[in-house]
Amino acid sequence: MKNKKPERYFEVDKLPRGFVWDSNTPPESVTPHVFVGAYAYIPDFVVMVDYQVQKADEAFEGIPGALDFLKLQRKRHLVTHKWLHYYMTGDDRDLSELTFDPFYVSHKPIAELIMARYRLILEVYPRSGDAQEKGLYPLRWLFYIELNDFRKSLNNLLDGNVKGKTSAYHYMKDRCDNLKLTNTLKLTRKENIGYLDLLESQAVLLCKDDPEFHPYWQKYLNDIKRFHAKMQAHKQWQMVKLENGYLSIPSGRTKKKRNR
Repeated sequence: MKNKKPERYFEVDKLPRGFVWDSNTPPESVTPHVFVGAYAYIPDFVVMVDYQVQKADEAFEGIPGALDFLKLQRKRHLVTHKWLHYYMTGDDRDLSELTFDPFYVSHKPIAELIMARYRLILEVYPRSGDAQEKGLYPLRWLFYIELNDFRKSLNNLLDGNVKGKTSAYHYMKDRCDNLKLTNTLKLTRKENIGYLDLLESQAVLLCKDDPEFHPYWQKYLNDIKRFHAKMQAHKQWQMVKLENGYLSIPSGRTKKKRNR
């Protein structure tokens, strides 16, 4: 497969100016409007920088399935960004379209998942010396989580490592059930821990040190499971994978056996 993976990933502290903010941008200038606007273009941004191309489509020449995936992700991010705009700014001008259009409704759980992460960040950041030392103020932290989520989904697609809806739901359900057991959970300390892993590990530590923090953690885990349950149940939401270089969208339904 041509250009399967980039030779290097971009460093989040060296984001190019003019597209999104970087580590030197004052937190007060990163408003919800800025975050929502940047979120909409995450697929192009990640591919352009990771693959060192001027246009994201150039990275997947000769890989039609990957290009179709990129186009699908663009559409998903643009739809989800409308939900995030509503949730983060309170602007309800698009609410009727979001509520009644089945395609928009199918993307609501993604926005709910992102908002669940954001609510947890808002509780963890003031209590986390590690996050403050790294300059991970809430919207910056959330943006880096979403950047890495897209990168992970792209790499999993190219590697053929994509779960179906049902297996993805059960995996996340079991994971959330295990994360609830904060008293017995052992955390692996890594220097280059991912941004989502950092958030969740900091939350677990806070649960152990501060019993009053536990309800925030419980709500977060319940929200995560609810998102995956909605994704599994929604007919318009489908997982994607590559088969022989082309895009395949499995329905998630088991095939009926023929009577012989």
